[in-house]
Amino acid sequence: MSKRKIINLLTLILVSVLIMLPALLIGNYYECGAAAIYFGILIFTVWYKVPEGPHSGFPFWMTTPQIWLAYIGSFVSAMVCVFAVHGQFLDKWWIHFIYLPLCISGACLYRYAYMKNAPKDPYAKYDDLLDARMQHTTYVVVAEFEDVESARVVRDMLIAKGIEARTFNEVIPAYISRRNQPVRVCVHKADKAIAEKIINE
Repeated sequence: MSKRKIINLLTLILVSVLIMLPALLIGNYYECGAAAIYFGILIFTVWYKVPEGPHSGFPFWMTTPQIWLAYIGSFVSAMVCVFAVHGQFLDKWWIHFIYLPLCISGACLYRYAYMKNAPKDPYAKYDDLLDARMQHTTYVVVAEFEDVESARVVRDMLIAKGIEARTFNEVIPAYISRRNQPVRVCVHKADKAIAEKIINE
């Protein structure tokens, strides 16, 4: 197990315990036990299994729809955990037949969205990590912008010319500078030369 995974796992266990602590102190052991199970599913399926936790921000290989899927999946699973720790509807034993599928499906949705375009080895050491990761996908970067609108204009221009193009990194956490995480316009490797020619005209 890598150091990063150990740190991620310990951090998320600590966060889960802190969330459950108020209920634990007043003796709501049933609610805490149920919440611990759901938190465990969420941690193992999502944050522990993916290369980086969501606190690291979303990687460049995720498209905007995939990022929204990740948000939806994590929200659904997190809400199940919050409902459980606060004892919402836990007086009805059958509620777990609703909570459990929701928690698992939300976690799996996040994992699917995160890993769909991920490189085979996100931890590999390269001189240019971006280029190395792109070698594992069918897309290469042809332009970078510090604002989403400009990237979309170039993407739409390439699409109008018959070139399949995508924008990556449209959504990033507010605390990350666009200079460090620009919006990237990507095309298939076979279209790189003609795409760059169109952009530079």
